Amino acid sequence: MRTRNPRSAFTLIEIMIVVIILAALAAMVVPYLGDVPDTAKSRIAKVEIKSIGTALQLYKLETGGFPKDLAALQSVPQGVAGRTTKYLMNDPIDPWGAQYKYKYPGTRQNTPGYDLYSTGPNKFDDNGATDDITNWKQD
Repeated sequence: MRTRNPRSAFTLIEIMIVVIILAALAAMVVPYLGDVPDTAKSRIAKVEIKSIGTALQLYKLETGGFPKDLAALQSVPQGVAGRTTKYLMNDPIDPWGAQYKYKYPGTRQNTPGYDLYSTGPNKFDDNGATDDITNWKQD
């Protein structure tokens, strides 16, 4: 019959120490991982707002004024010589699935004549406050 070596298995204390170390590491890392998606989405929204802003500026240059809504950017305007494509190829949807908000004429300071913003992660339209990503806030 085989005799058992007294050191052939982990003791309960050793297992508990490993579990405590893993829990401490998880407690330090998980809060940072939870914020990554919203941070990335906020950065995407900022880039998309700039892209839509570029399309709006091009529309103004070619037609003489800003459109009344963003839907105008999704069609070829009449009377613009040489224009055969839309200003925006896709619906202006923010990373959280809501439509970008556009107001012309704009009511905010530091804008090029229009207000453009996303309602942000809470998807509540509070007119550019709290978590909204806008074209007038300088981050």
